[in-house]
Amino acid sequence: MSGSSNDIVTAYNAELVKFDRLDAVAVIILTTAMNKEICAMVMMHRSAKDIWNKLLSIFEQKSGQRLDLLICQLFNYRKAPSDSIA
Repeated sequence: MSGSSNDIVTAYNAELVKFDRLDAVAVIILTTAMNKEICAMVMMHRSAKDIWNKLLSIFEQKSGQRLDLLICQLFNYRKAPSDSIA
């Protein structure tokens, strides 16, 4: 390899390390802001982009998956003694 090719590879690797570090920070920010149920739905994803795309598929209003989730929540709802009917 020529000197310029080595420089390009070195610069690429340095930028990749920066990207991976920032992506890890973004994953931490996203997952610490979630409740346990939502976190369990996205925990198999590694990158912030993959987590974000999964969150979009779950919570986007036109999503069929979101409708299924809401229907399950509706049928599993139980009135707590402290809930008011009025």
